Amino acid sequence: MSFRTRLTSFFVVIVVAPMIAIGVLVFSLIRDSEQGKADARAAGLNTAAISLYNAASARAQSVAIELAHDVTLANATTTGAHAARARLTELAAKAGLVRVTLDIGTTPLVDVGNNSNAIAPGGATAPASVSSVARFAAATPIPCRPRYGCPICAALPRSR
Repeated sequence: MSFRTRLTSFFVVIVVAPMIAIGVLVFSLIRDSEQGKADARAAGLNTAAISLYNAASARAQSVAIELAHDVTLANATTTGAHAARARLTELAAKAGLVRVTLDIGTTPLVDVGNNSNAIAPGGATAPASVSSVARFAAATPIPCRPRYGCPICAALPRSR
């Protein structure tokens, strides 16, 4: 083996191989760092979304309890579904609900609103008569309205 071959081999083993190994290690660390940042951002957005959902659900729950204690609505349920629907539609519009259902016992009496953008349901129960129970389910609208400044959408990166 000539001196030139030994010198080239020595250079490759001592210099080139460690440089390649360090390059692979650095790129691996960069990739892991970027992935960690993306995971942290996703976790933050997930926490914000859960918080908004829980707040909307609690609001729907409190409105459903108010509906269960509304005397005019209770009187309307005894007179018939048409009067109950009118009162429930009025109350739902005032409260900003997108859907409200009223069941007497296991029988659905009134279903007001649509199901397309109703999320975060809340419910309440009230005695309807001696033998039955009125169940109210209220749902708030989807809180995500990008045009109106949704905090989750504001946190997302803008498309370029």
